[in-house]
Amino acid sequence: DLRGLFERFVPDVVVHLAYIVEPCRDLRRMRTVNITGTERILAAVARARIPRLLVSSSATVYGPWPEHAVACTEEAPLRPLPSFTYAAHKGEVEAMLAAFTAGRPDIAVAWTRPGIVCGPGEKNFLSDIFLTVPFMVLPGGRDTPLQFVHADDLAAATLAILDAGGRGPFNVAPSDALTQRDLAAMMGIRAVSLPAGLIRAAASAWWTLRLPWIRTPPGLTAYLANPWLVDSSRLMRECGFSFAHTSREAFATLLSKA
Repeated sequence: DLRGLFERFVPDVVVHLAYIVEPCRDLRRMRTVNITGTERILAAVARARIPRLLVSSSATVYGPWPEHAVACTEEAPLRPLPSFTYAAHKGEVEAMLAAFTAGRPDIAVAWTRPGIVCGPGEKNFLSDIFLTVPFMVLPGGRDTPLQFVHADDLAAATLAILDAGGRGPFNVAPSDALTQRDLAAMMGIRAVSLPAGLIRAAASAWWTLRLPWIRTPPGLTAYLANPWLVDSSRLMRECGFSFAHTSREAFATLLSKA
């Protein structure tokens, strides 16, 4: 009973973070949590007339496309890859937020689009990939740049947006990026070029056969083959925010906990 909860507690702001991040084979459950759960939050916020709402989205909504080697601003079109369910659901959530915002201008709604989150104790399918692979794969020889944001920076950015009364989307990632060769060097492993088609086929077979070790969901390989860089100038300009950690420092934090 979210409406009853909100009416009893009378919050100034609701921060919605509930989302299935880990690879999930139960797509019905994933949709119930990610999409239906967000619908319930929006309905309860509207009924209880909560003045502020902040939702966590993802930089993956821009999609992995060659032209995104130039960092996307918040005005860039959203083109998440449908085969990567995590990103596709984030795209649906953002469409819901845009519609909600247009219909309820009295409620200040903001959402974050962070890069790959790293931090002490971080444990998810991406950290498993980065911490366990014997070599770094370069799809089709491409040395794709990736942005990493420290969990503390993401938390601080969330608070900065709320303090500044921010509305709409905010990219959250430091300006520097690490290529896959950079990651390999930091991990002390080799970077190996393999055909992109072979990598996609192997990842699909691995997922379909439920093989152990690497939990790579369908569609993720495209996000390692093409860039999806973001520009966080709006966050820094409008909210007075500055990152305490670079992408290199954030990724190094992940490695130090390996």
